[in-house]
Amino acid sequence: MSKDIQHLLELQQFFEDCLEDAELTDLEIQEIQSLEIDNLHFAARIDIGRWQSEDREERRNHISFLKGKGREIVVEYFKLFLGIDEEKYLDPARHSLELVNSVKNFIADRIPEEHRRDRLVGVSSYTRFCLENDQDIDRNYIASMVSPENPQKYIEYLSEKNIEIPDSFKPTEKNIKKLMKFVIDKAHFYLSFDLQAIINGQIRPTTDGHLEILDVPDKILRQLTEGQ
Repeated sequence: MSKDIQHLLELQQFFEDCLEDAELTDLEIQEIQSLEIDNLHFAARIDIGRWQSEDREERRNHISFLKGKGREIVVEYFKLFLGIDEEKYLDPARHSLELVNSVKNFIADRIPEEHRRDRLVGVSSYTRFCLENDQDIDRNYIASMVSPENPQKYIEYLSEKNIEIPDSFKPTEKNIKKLMKFVIDKAHFYLSFDLQAIINGQIRPTTDGHLEILDVPDKILRQLTEGQ
């Protein structure tokens, strides 16, 4: 597949004063327009290989936009310029689920055990805040939370696993809540619990690989006892 990448660049225009006099006899300060070549900003990145791919999922994720405070107008301009249909380009439910799975897997695979819970709780608190305040999730901010020593490691992990998550997107409650939920699905039992239960001490992992459950309702205990 082609690796051709096209970038749309944003050039900042600014004004500056200069001395202008062709014959050097009558110097005069004038204001001129300039383009700030030394400070180019990427406005959009287009992966030509993905755009030409026969795989629908790859075509869907062939473009990404510059994000950041004050960039909303720039992004909207280039979406209009490129004819991007926002509804087709974004899939919040899928992005939310991919974020949850990638964060959990990255933390499990790449983060030392003593830091895993704190990283997961931090990401969960941030995503919950975004949900409650109708804000976009910032992928780069997530990266700085799961790998504060080197946020680029999480971005590289996504690329390594071929996971496409936009720079920012609106989260969906159903899938984001799975970030804090753990499920044990066995042949004869199904157990689902929230990470908060571990934080509160209601569920305790033991050193021998078991789970200890506290504060079990009396009704459940009676049912378990009667079933023996």
